[in-house]
Amino acid sequence: MNPQVLEHILRGEIRVSSPEAFESLLSETPGHPGLLRLYAGVLEHHGRIDAARRRYFQAAEGFLAGGRVLAGWSAAMQAWRLKRPAAAELAAFHDAIERTQPNGTPADRFLGTLSRAERMAVFARCLQSTVPAGAVLLRPGNPVHHLHLLVAGTLREARYETVEERPRRDRPPVRLLREGDAFGEIYPFHEPRLGRLLVEGVEPAELLSIDRGRLMRACRRHPGVERALVSLLGLRSEAAGGGATGGVRRGARYRIPVSMSVAIDAAGEGLEPLRLTGLSFDLSVSGVSFIPEGNGLPAAPAGPPGEDPLIGCRVRAALHGQGMTLEINGRIARRRTLLFEGRRSPALAIQFDGLPPRLRGLLFAFAGDLAAGRAETG
Repeated sequence: MNPQVLEHILRGEIRVSSPEAFESLLSETPGHPGLLRLYAGVLEHHGRIDAARRRYFQAAEGFLAGGRVLAGWSAAMQAWRLKRPAAAELAAFHDAIERTQPNGTPADRFLGTLSRAERMAVFARCLQSTVPAGAVLLRPGNPVHHLHLLVAGTLREARYETVEERPRRDRPPVRLLREGDAFGEIYPFHEPRLGRLLVEGVEPAELLSIDRGRLMRACRRHPGVERALVSLLGLRSEAAGGGATGGVRRGARYRIPVSMSVAIDAAGEGLEPLRLTGLSFDLSVSGVSFIPEGNGLPAAPAGPPGEDPLIGCRVRAALHGQGMTLEINGRIARRRTLLFEGRRSPALAIQFDGLPPRLRGLLFAFAGDLAAGRAETG
């Protein structure tokens, strides 16, 4: 077969509607996964469901053999849409994914990083769609509800910065998106905002689209999903200023104020334990800035920070909201001054103890619920 004709067929610019014509094409290029998937679609259109399902799986196996994990997953989803897979069939396909060496695209790495339970939590009920060349998928200023993974085709992405933003040097303002790329500004979840991307089709494209709310729920149940999502979208965690340990603040950070109380162990011989109430600021899985209310925080000594008896003290931090209280142990890393509600406020930077995965997920869910509740109430 002429390679140019094959390319036009795969891109949807030449349509083949007859099963017999597809069988002839496949006799010239046996085992071609792209043709097998199109052939399966024609068989499905003609009501030959069992045959279509077999061809979708053959296409999926062919894509995986070439390291194209996302395309293989998408073809398998088309087969599962026709008939719910048995547990053994599903397990065998997960085995095949885990044996596959991905091509290295962002979406392929994302799929390969997830465990089986995480993969199903993320992709259950995701949307499969095809879009024609010239179609506009995202517009600046519109809400963003989905994370999109590009299975096939080419899209053009133009990024529009707001006046307040500095241009990102690591991302050009206009770029082409190809198979295995991802787009959709759905993360961090606690920052609902309008999109800044114009995304339109350069040629016909196939997408897998995952609902933002489903991703949030998957992250709450499976903390590994959030790490994989950050890697997929090329995001970097923010670093706190140099503290006592010079540590890095990891993961999503919530700038919403949350009611908080802190119990501080005795800071030195002869001193009493302190219990302070106030608000959190800049909450993450590794720490929080605590702004005490009133004048409960002892003044800092005149000497260097190392002589401050509060630095290094053990604390029990309690976050309160939505009728719940979440307690986390940690220590005071440093004092700081924050601009909060138009004035400079003294604060304590608290570093949490290393949190196990379950507690990290709980903190993520707790803060996410508070952020969502605040957004709904304005």
